[in-house]
Amino acid sequence: MRALIRKAERQLARRRFIDLADLTGKVYASLILHLEQRGMLPHRPFHAAACRRATVRDINTRMVGWFIQRAREERQLALNPKTPPKEALIRLWRDGLTAGVLAGLDLNERQRQALGHQQQERHHHHQQAHQKEDPEEQQEETQDQGPAEMTSNCRASRRCRRSRV
Repeated sequence: MRALIRKAERQLARRRFIDLADLTGKVYASLILHLEQRGMLPHRPFHAAACRRATVRDINTRMVGWFIQRAREERQLALNPKTPPKEALIRLWRDGLTAGVLAGLDLNERQRQALGHQQQERHHHHQQAHQKEDPEEQQEETQDQGPAEMTSNCRASRRCRRSRV
């Protein structure tokens, strides 16, 4: 029994606290440290982090087919409604339509997080790739443009991105 107590004492971190609020803060800090060490906390905000366990099997195949059929009717989407969900989502993600896909599909929270994470990564990469080397020059150029010019640049960027696929 003494050996067990000695072993526990070596692993125990004794901390003093003043009141209940102080104790609560220290317990939360210890819990966060423990969860980080075990790799259970994402490095991003929770709502932006991908769910590591989400798979294509979590996606409702019937809803993917429904979405593709509707997109074919309303927007002339070139995908066949019988396209497997994995292939369809990769194609839609690649074409920059993920935000619409997320709204149109019957996805649970894990699925939305997984696809949303991919979209954010893609958006971040796109922003970095199109930044100019001199930030002051970029800011001056934006200030010189009127709202219509900035919108047309945005539209041109979207057309360019879609034509590359």
